[in-house]
Formats: sequence, structure tokens, C-alpha cells
Amino acid sequence: MLKRGNYHKAELKSRRDISPEYIEKAFHLVNEAYAPLYSVVELTETQIRRYAKKFMPILEPNLLSLIFDENENLVAFGVCIPSMAKALRKNRGRLFPFGFIDILKAMKHNDTLDMLLIAVKPDLQGSGLNAVVMEHLVSGANKLGIRYGETGPTLETNTKVQSQWRYFEHEQHKRRRCFVKDL
Repeated sequence: MLKRGNYHKAELKSRRDISPEYIEKAFHLVNEAYAPLYSVVELTETQIRRYAKKFMPILEPNLLSLIFDENENLVAFGVCIPSMAKALRKNRGRLFPFGFIDILKAMKHNDTLDMLLIAVKPDLQGSGLNAVVMEHLVSGANKLGIRYGETGPTLETNTKVQSQWRYFEHEQHKRRRCFVKDL
């Protein structure tokens, strides 16, 4: 797919290779790709800059996939982080006095992955770029010894995302719906 469409993956060896510009481009792509979904509100420029700063310290190069076209426009991306759920549960959500130690350990040694965002440019959806992103994320998770993944909230009517899980051994244990009532 990469050769056929003249696309390339960003080579990220360390956190220093991840520029805030990449993260801002990713959020602009989220605005574009998620626009047709029910109840999605576009992020403002201020929000994008703020989220880019907050995301930078937790990003792991093995768990970030950025795909660019020949003009260096971001066309697809995916981002995951090691799950902090067990560490936060252990300390009842408290970082201090010693909760931050368990969170730092969870960043390095974990068996579960939180899949935060994945987006593909709307005109390229269904072209196989999401498979390239997922392959990169799965191989990065394997390098880190991660065996399980947990997705974020996904509407059960979002068939594009629901259909990509058919290639994985999965268990649906949460359901996300929106109900509308005319008044």
C-alpha cells in the first residue's frame, strides 16, 4: 500500500524525533476524519496546541505511526500508550506521595495497551492505510512485550472501526450508544 500510493512512514527512533508539529497535524486530521461521526465537535487551534503539549511526554515512538504522502501531508496516524489503569487503581487515582512511581513503572513494563486515536484522511479510508497503521502499532506493542489492547469509546454504529477488529481475537465488553429523543 505504501509503494502503490507513494506514501511513507515517519522514522521515529526516539522521543526527540516526535515534533509538536506532527501532533498538531494529527489533531487536524482527527478534525477532518471524525467530522461525519455523531456528536463530534471540531477542536479549535488553541485546544490543538494545548493537547499537543500534553501528549508529548507520554508518547512512545514504537506506539506512534505517522504516514505521509509525497508532499509531506499527514494522511494517516495511530497512537497508543501503555495502560495506566492498574497503576491508578492501585493508588486510588492519587499521584502523591508515591503513586507516580507506579505510573512510571507502568510506562516501562506493561502488558496492556490503550489505543487512543487512529485516523485516516476521508478520501483514503478503505484504501488499506489503516492496516499499515495497525501493523506498525501491533509490531511496536510486540517489541515492548504488550499482549492486550483496549480501545477507547467507539460508537457501535461506527462500522468502519468495528470491522477492523474482525482480524483480531477480541471481546466486546463495553457498548457505546447515543440515544436521541425529540421533545
